[in-house]
Amino acid sequence: MALPNRSNSMLIGIKPENQSVSSICYRNSYCAEIASMKIQHEQSGNTDIFHIIGKLNIYTKNRLEEAIGQVMNLTRKRIVLQLQQMEFIDSSGIGLLIKLLSEIRARKKELVLVGLSDTTLKIFTNASLSRFFTIMNDKDFQSLIMSELDPLS
Repeated sequence: MALPNRSNSMLIGIKPENQSVSSICYRNSYCAEIASMKIQHEQSGNTDIFHIIGKLNIYTKNRLEEAIGQVMNLTRKRIVLQLQQMEFIDSSGIGLLIKLLSEIRARKKELVLVGLSDTTLKIFTNASLSRFFTIMNDKDFQSLIMSELDPLS
């Protein structure tokens, strides 16, 4: 069945073969909005910190997976996802976090989620995911980093 030609919209989850989301969505500001995520990486001591800004969803999850994959085999022992500026997460984003948790633990490393919004924290708690993830607020995480950088404090 052929879909009607819609120049200014798209059906979520349906895309022509061999086209990226950006090539489908270039005319549609909504598509650009749902595919917007910025990742900033920094390293502190034995920790890789990824600041996630924007949306973690089906359109952006591969970028986060690739970014973390680039540091996965380094000797640092902790990977932190700073989610304070994450505006939205969908089920594929949560699925990616579960996958990353498994892969990171298999390498004897720790994954820490920092700065979850109240809504995201409630989702993790209701789905019992908070039992598996290390979740910290920003203040506790900063204290942890400072204590590692200055063990005498």
